[in-house]
Amino acid sequence: MQVDLGFIQNVTGIVTQGRKDADEWVTSYTVQVSQDGSDWREVGCGTEWEGNIDRNSKMKSIFAVPVKAQYVRIYPKSWHQGMCMRAATILCERPCVDGELDYEFEFTFASTSGGPSLDPAWGDMEFTKEGYKFGKGLGFEVDARRCTKGEESFTVLMDLKLNDVMGDLPLMMTHTWVDGGLIVNQWLQLAPGGANMVCEEQ
Repeated sequence: MQVDLGFIQNVTGIVTQGRKDADEWVTSYTVQVSQDGSDWREVGCGTEWEGNIDRNSKMKSIFAVPVKAQYVRIYPKSWHQGMCMRAATILCERPCVDGELDYEFEFTFASTSGGPSLDPAWGDMEFTKEGYKFGKGLGFEVDARRCTKGEESFTVLMDLKLNDVMGDLPLMMTHTWVDGGLIVNQWLQLAPGGANMVCEEQ
């Protein structure tokens, strides 16, 4: 399995899962990295990293020191029933560019402008050609304070498609709101109204 990070980045580890629709997963693997796609080197002197014990749990393997790479290859060494896996890289956070966070969802949760990656904290769904498809009750979590530090306000632009607008569907919430945020049903509204947000509809 090979991952192209788009450009050279600091990779700190790997996170793996088993096959989504069957009891098949990789139990151990090795990792190689490359900056140009031609010259490869082993991570951890050929260390066999511990894989999964079931198909749903996420297993993180953190390298002793970060490695610089654009390309990452994962070589399964042992597996349960079938050699199937889902995998992603764990990257060092880069500084934000001009205080912006830009997520293009090109099969990655990383920001193209630096800063923190998105965390699917309530469960994974899937990437599609149109972006990322959420399941009911799922979403992303991100701590943007390092990018918005010192700013009294900031703007959020979301490009999304809703399957339906039955009931209250939260588009954005923060930990400081007890139960609410930017909500859509048949209307786009703020709840509670005193959430210190301004919504400019287009």
